[in-house]
Amino acid sequence: DANLYQHKPFLDDFNTHKGTNLSSLDAIVLVPMAIYSNSIKDIKDIPNGAKIAIPNDATNESRALDLLAKANLIEFKSQNTLKTPIDISKNPKNLKFIELKAAQLPRALNDTDLAIITTNYALGAGLNPLKDGIFMEDKDS
Repeated sequence: DANLYQHKPFLDDFNTHKGTNLSSLDAIVLVPMAIYSNSIKDIKDIPNGAKIAIPNDATNESRALDLLAKANLIEFKSQNTLKTPIDISKNPKNLKFIELKAAQLPRALNDTDLAIITTNYALGAGLNPLKDGIFMEDKDS
């Protein structure tokens, strides 16, 4: 069997929790995760206390938090492979995290300041990461 949908942290988490030893054959294209907002147009304009909707599954939650760290909005206590909000050591803007199922994130844009959404759900909601995202994962994420 083979698949093309999972990223390395997902595979590692799967192996850990299922007691398997599956391996990756090669790196593939990973569609980027991006930060979206209905009201904020620039990552530098995120207000103090902003509410941010993030995925509630372990691997994509960690990706979302890593994206916020790359945007210099948070820092971590350590560089664990999978991070949660508990791992945040610095949060100078006092960002508030709302964990939701990934499919719910596009709808959360109406109720939060930001939502961090994987491309499959963004496209399904009519969002284009290149045009609508205010900050996006790079090719090395």
